[in-house]
Amino acid sequence: MREDVYKVVRAVYTNQEEMAQLSAEDRRLVEKIEQRFRRSGLLLPQDKREELTSLRKQLVDITQQHSRNTDEEVGKAWFTKEELEGVPESFFDDRETTEEEGVVKYKVTT
Repeated sequence: MREDVYKVVRAVYTNQEEMAQLSAEDRRLVEKIEQRFRRSGLLLPQDKREELTSLRKQLVDITQQHSRNTDEEVGKAWFTKEELEGVPESFFDDRETTEEEGVVKYKVTT
């Protein structure tokens, strides 16, 4: 984001007299633009802004890795019929089962 543009927007935003002269629509636009710049971290000192950029990059990397893991995962879990309360009876037809400690469990794939 451009810091020079933010400084101009911020100057207008903090000047109550100038904001009062704007139409309601223009005032709303200035508020939204200032908010977007602020949320991007331009109000922060340079070192904090760099930290924010680094954290955002880490978040993107982690999110992408999670998506890849989820897409590639062919997992399964075992549940009792009671744990699957509310599932239609047809769900249990031809479903793979196992018995653990005398309790029948049904395979659910993820």
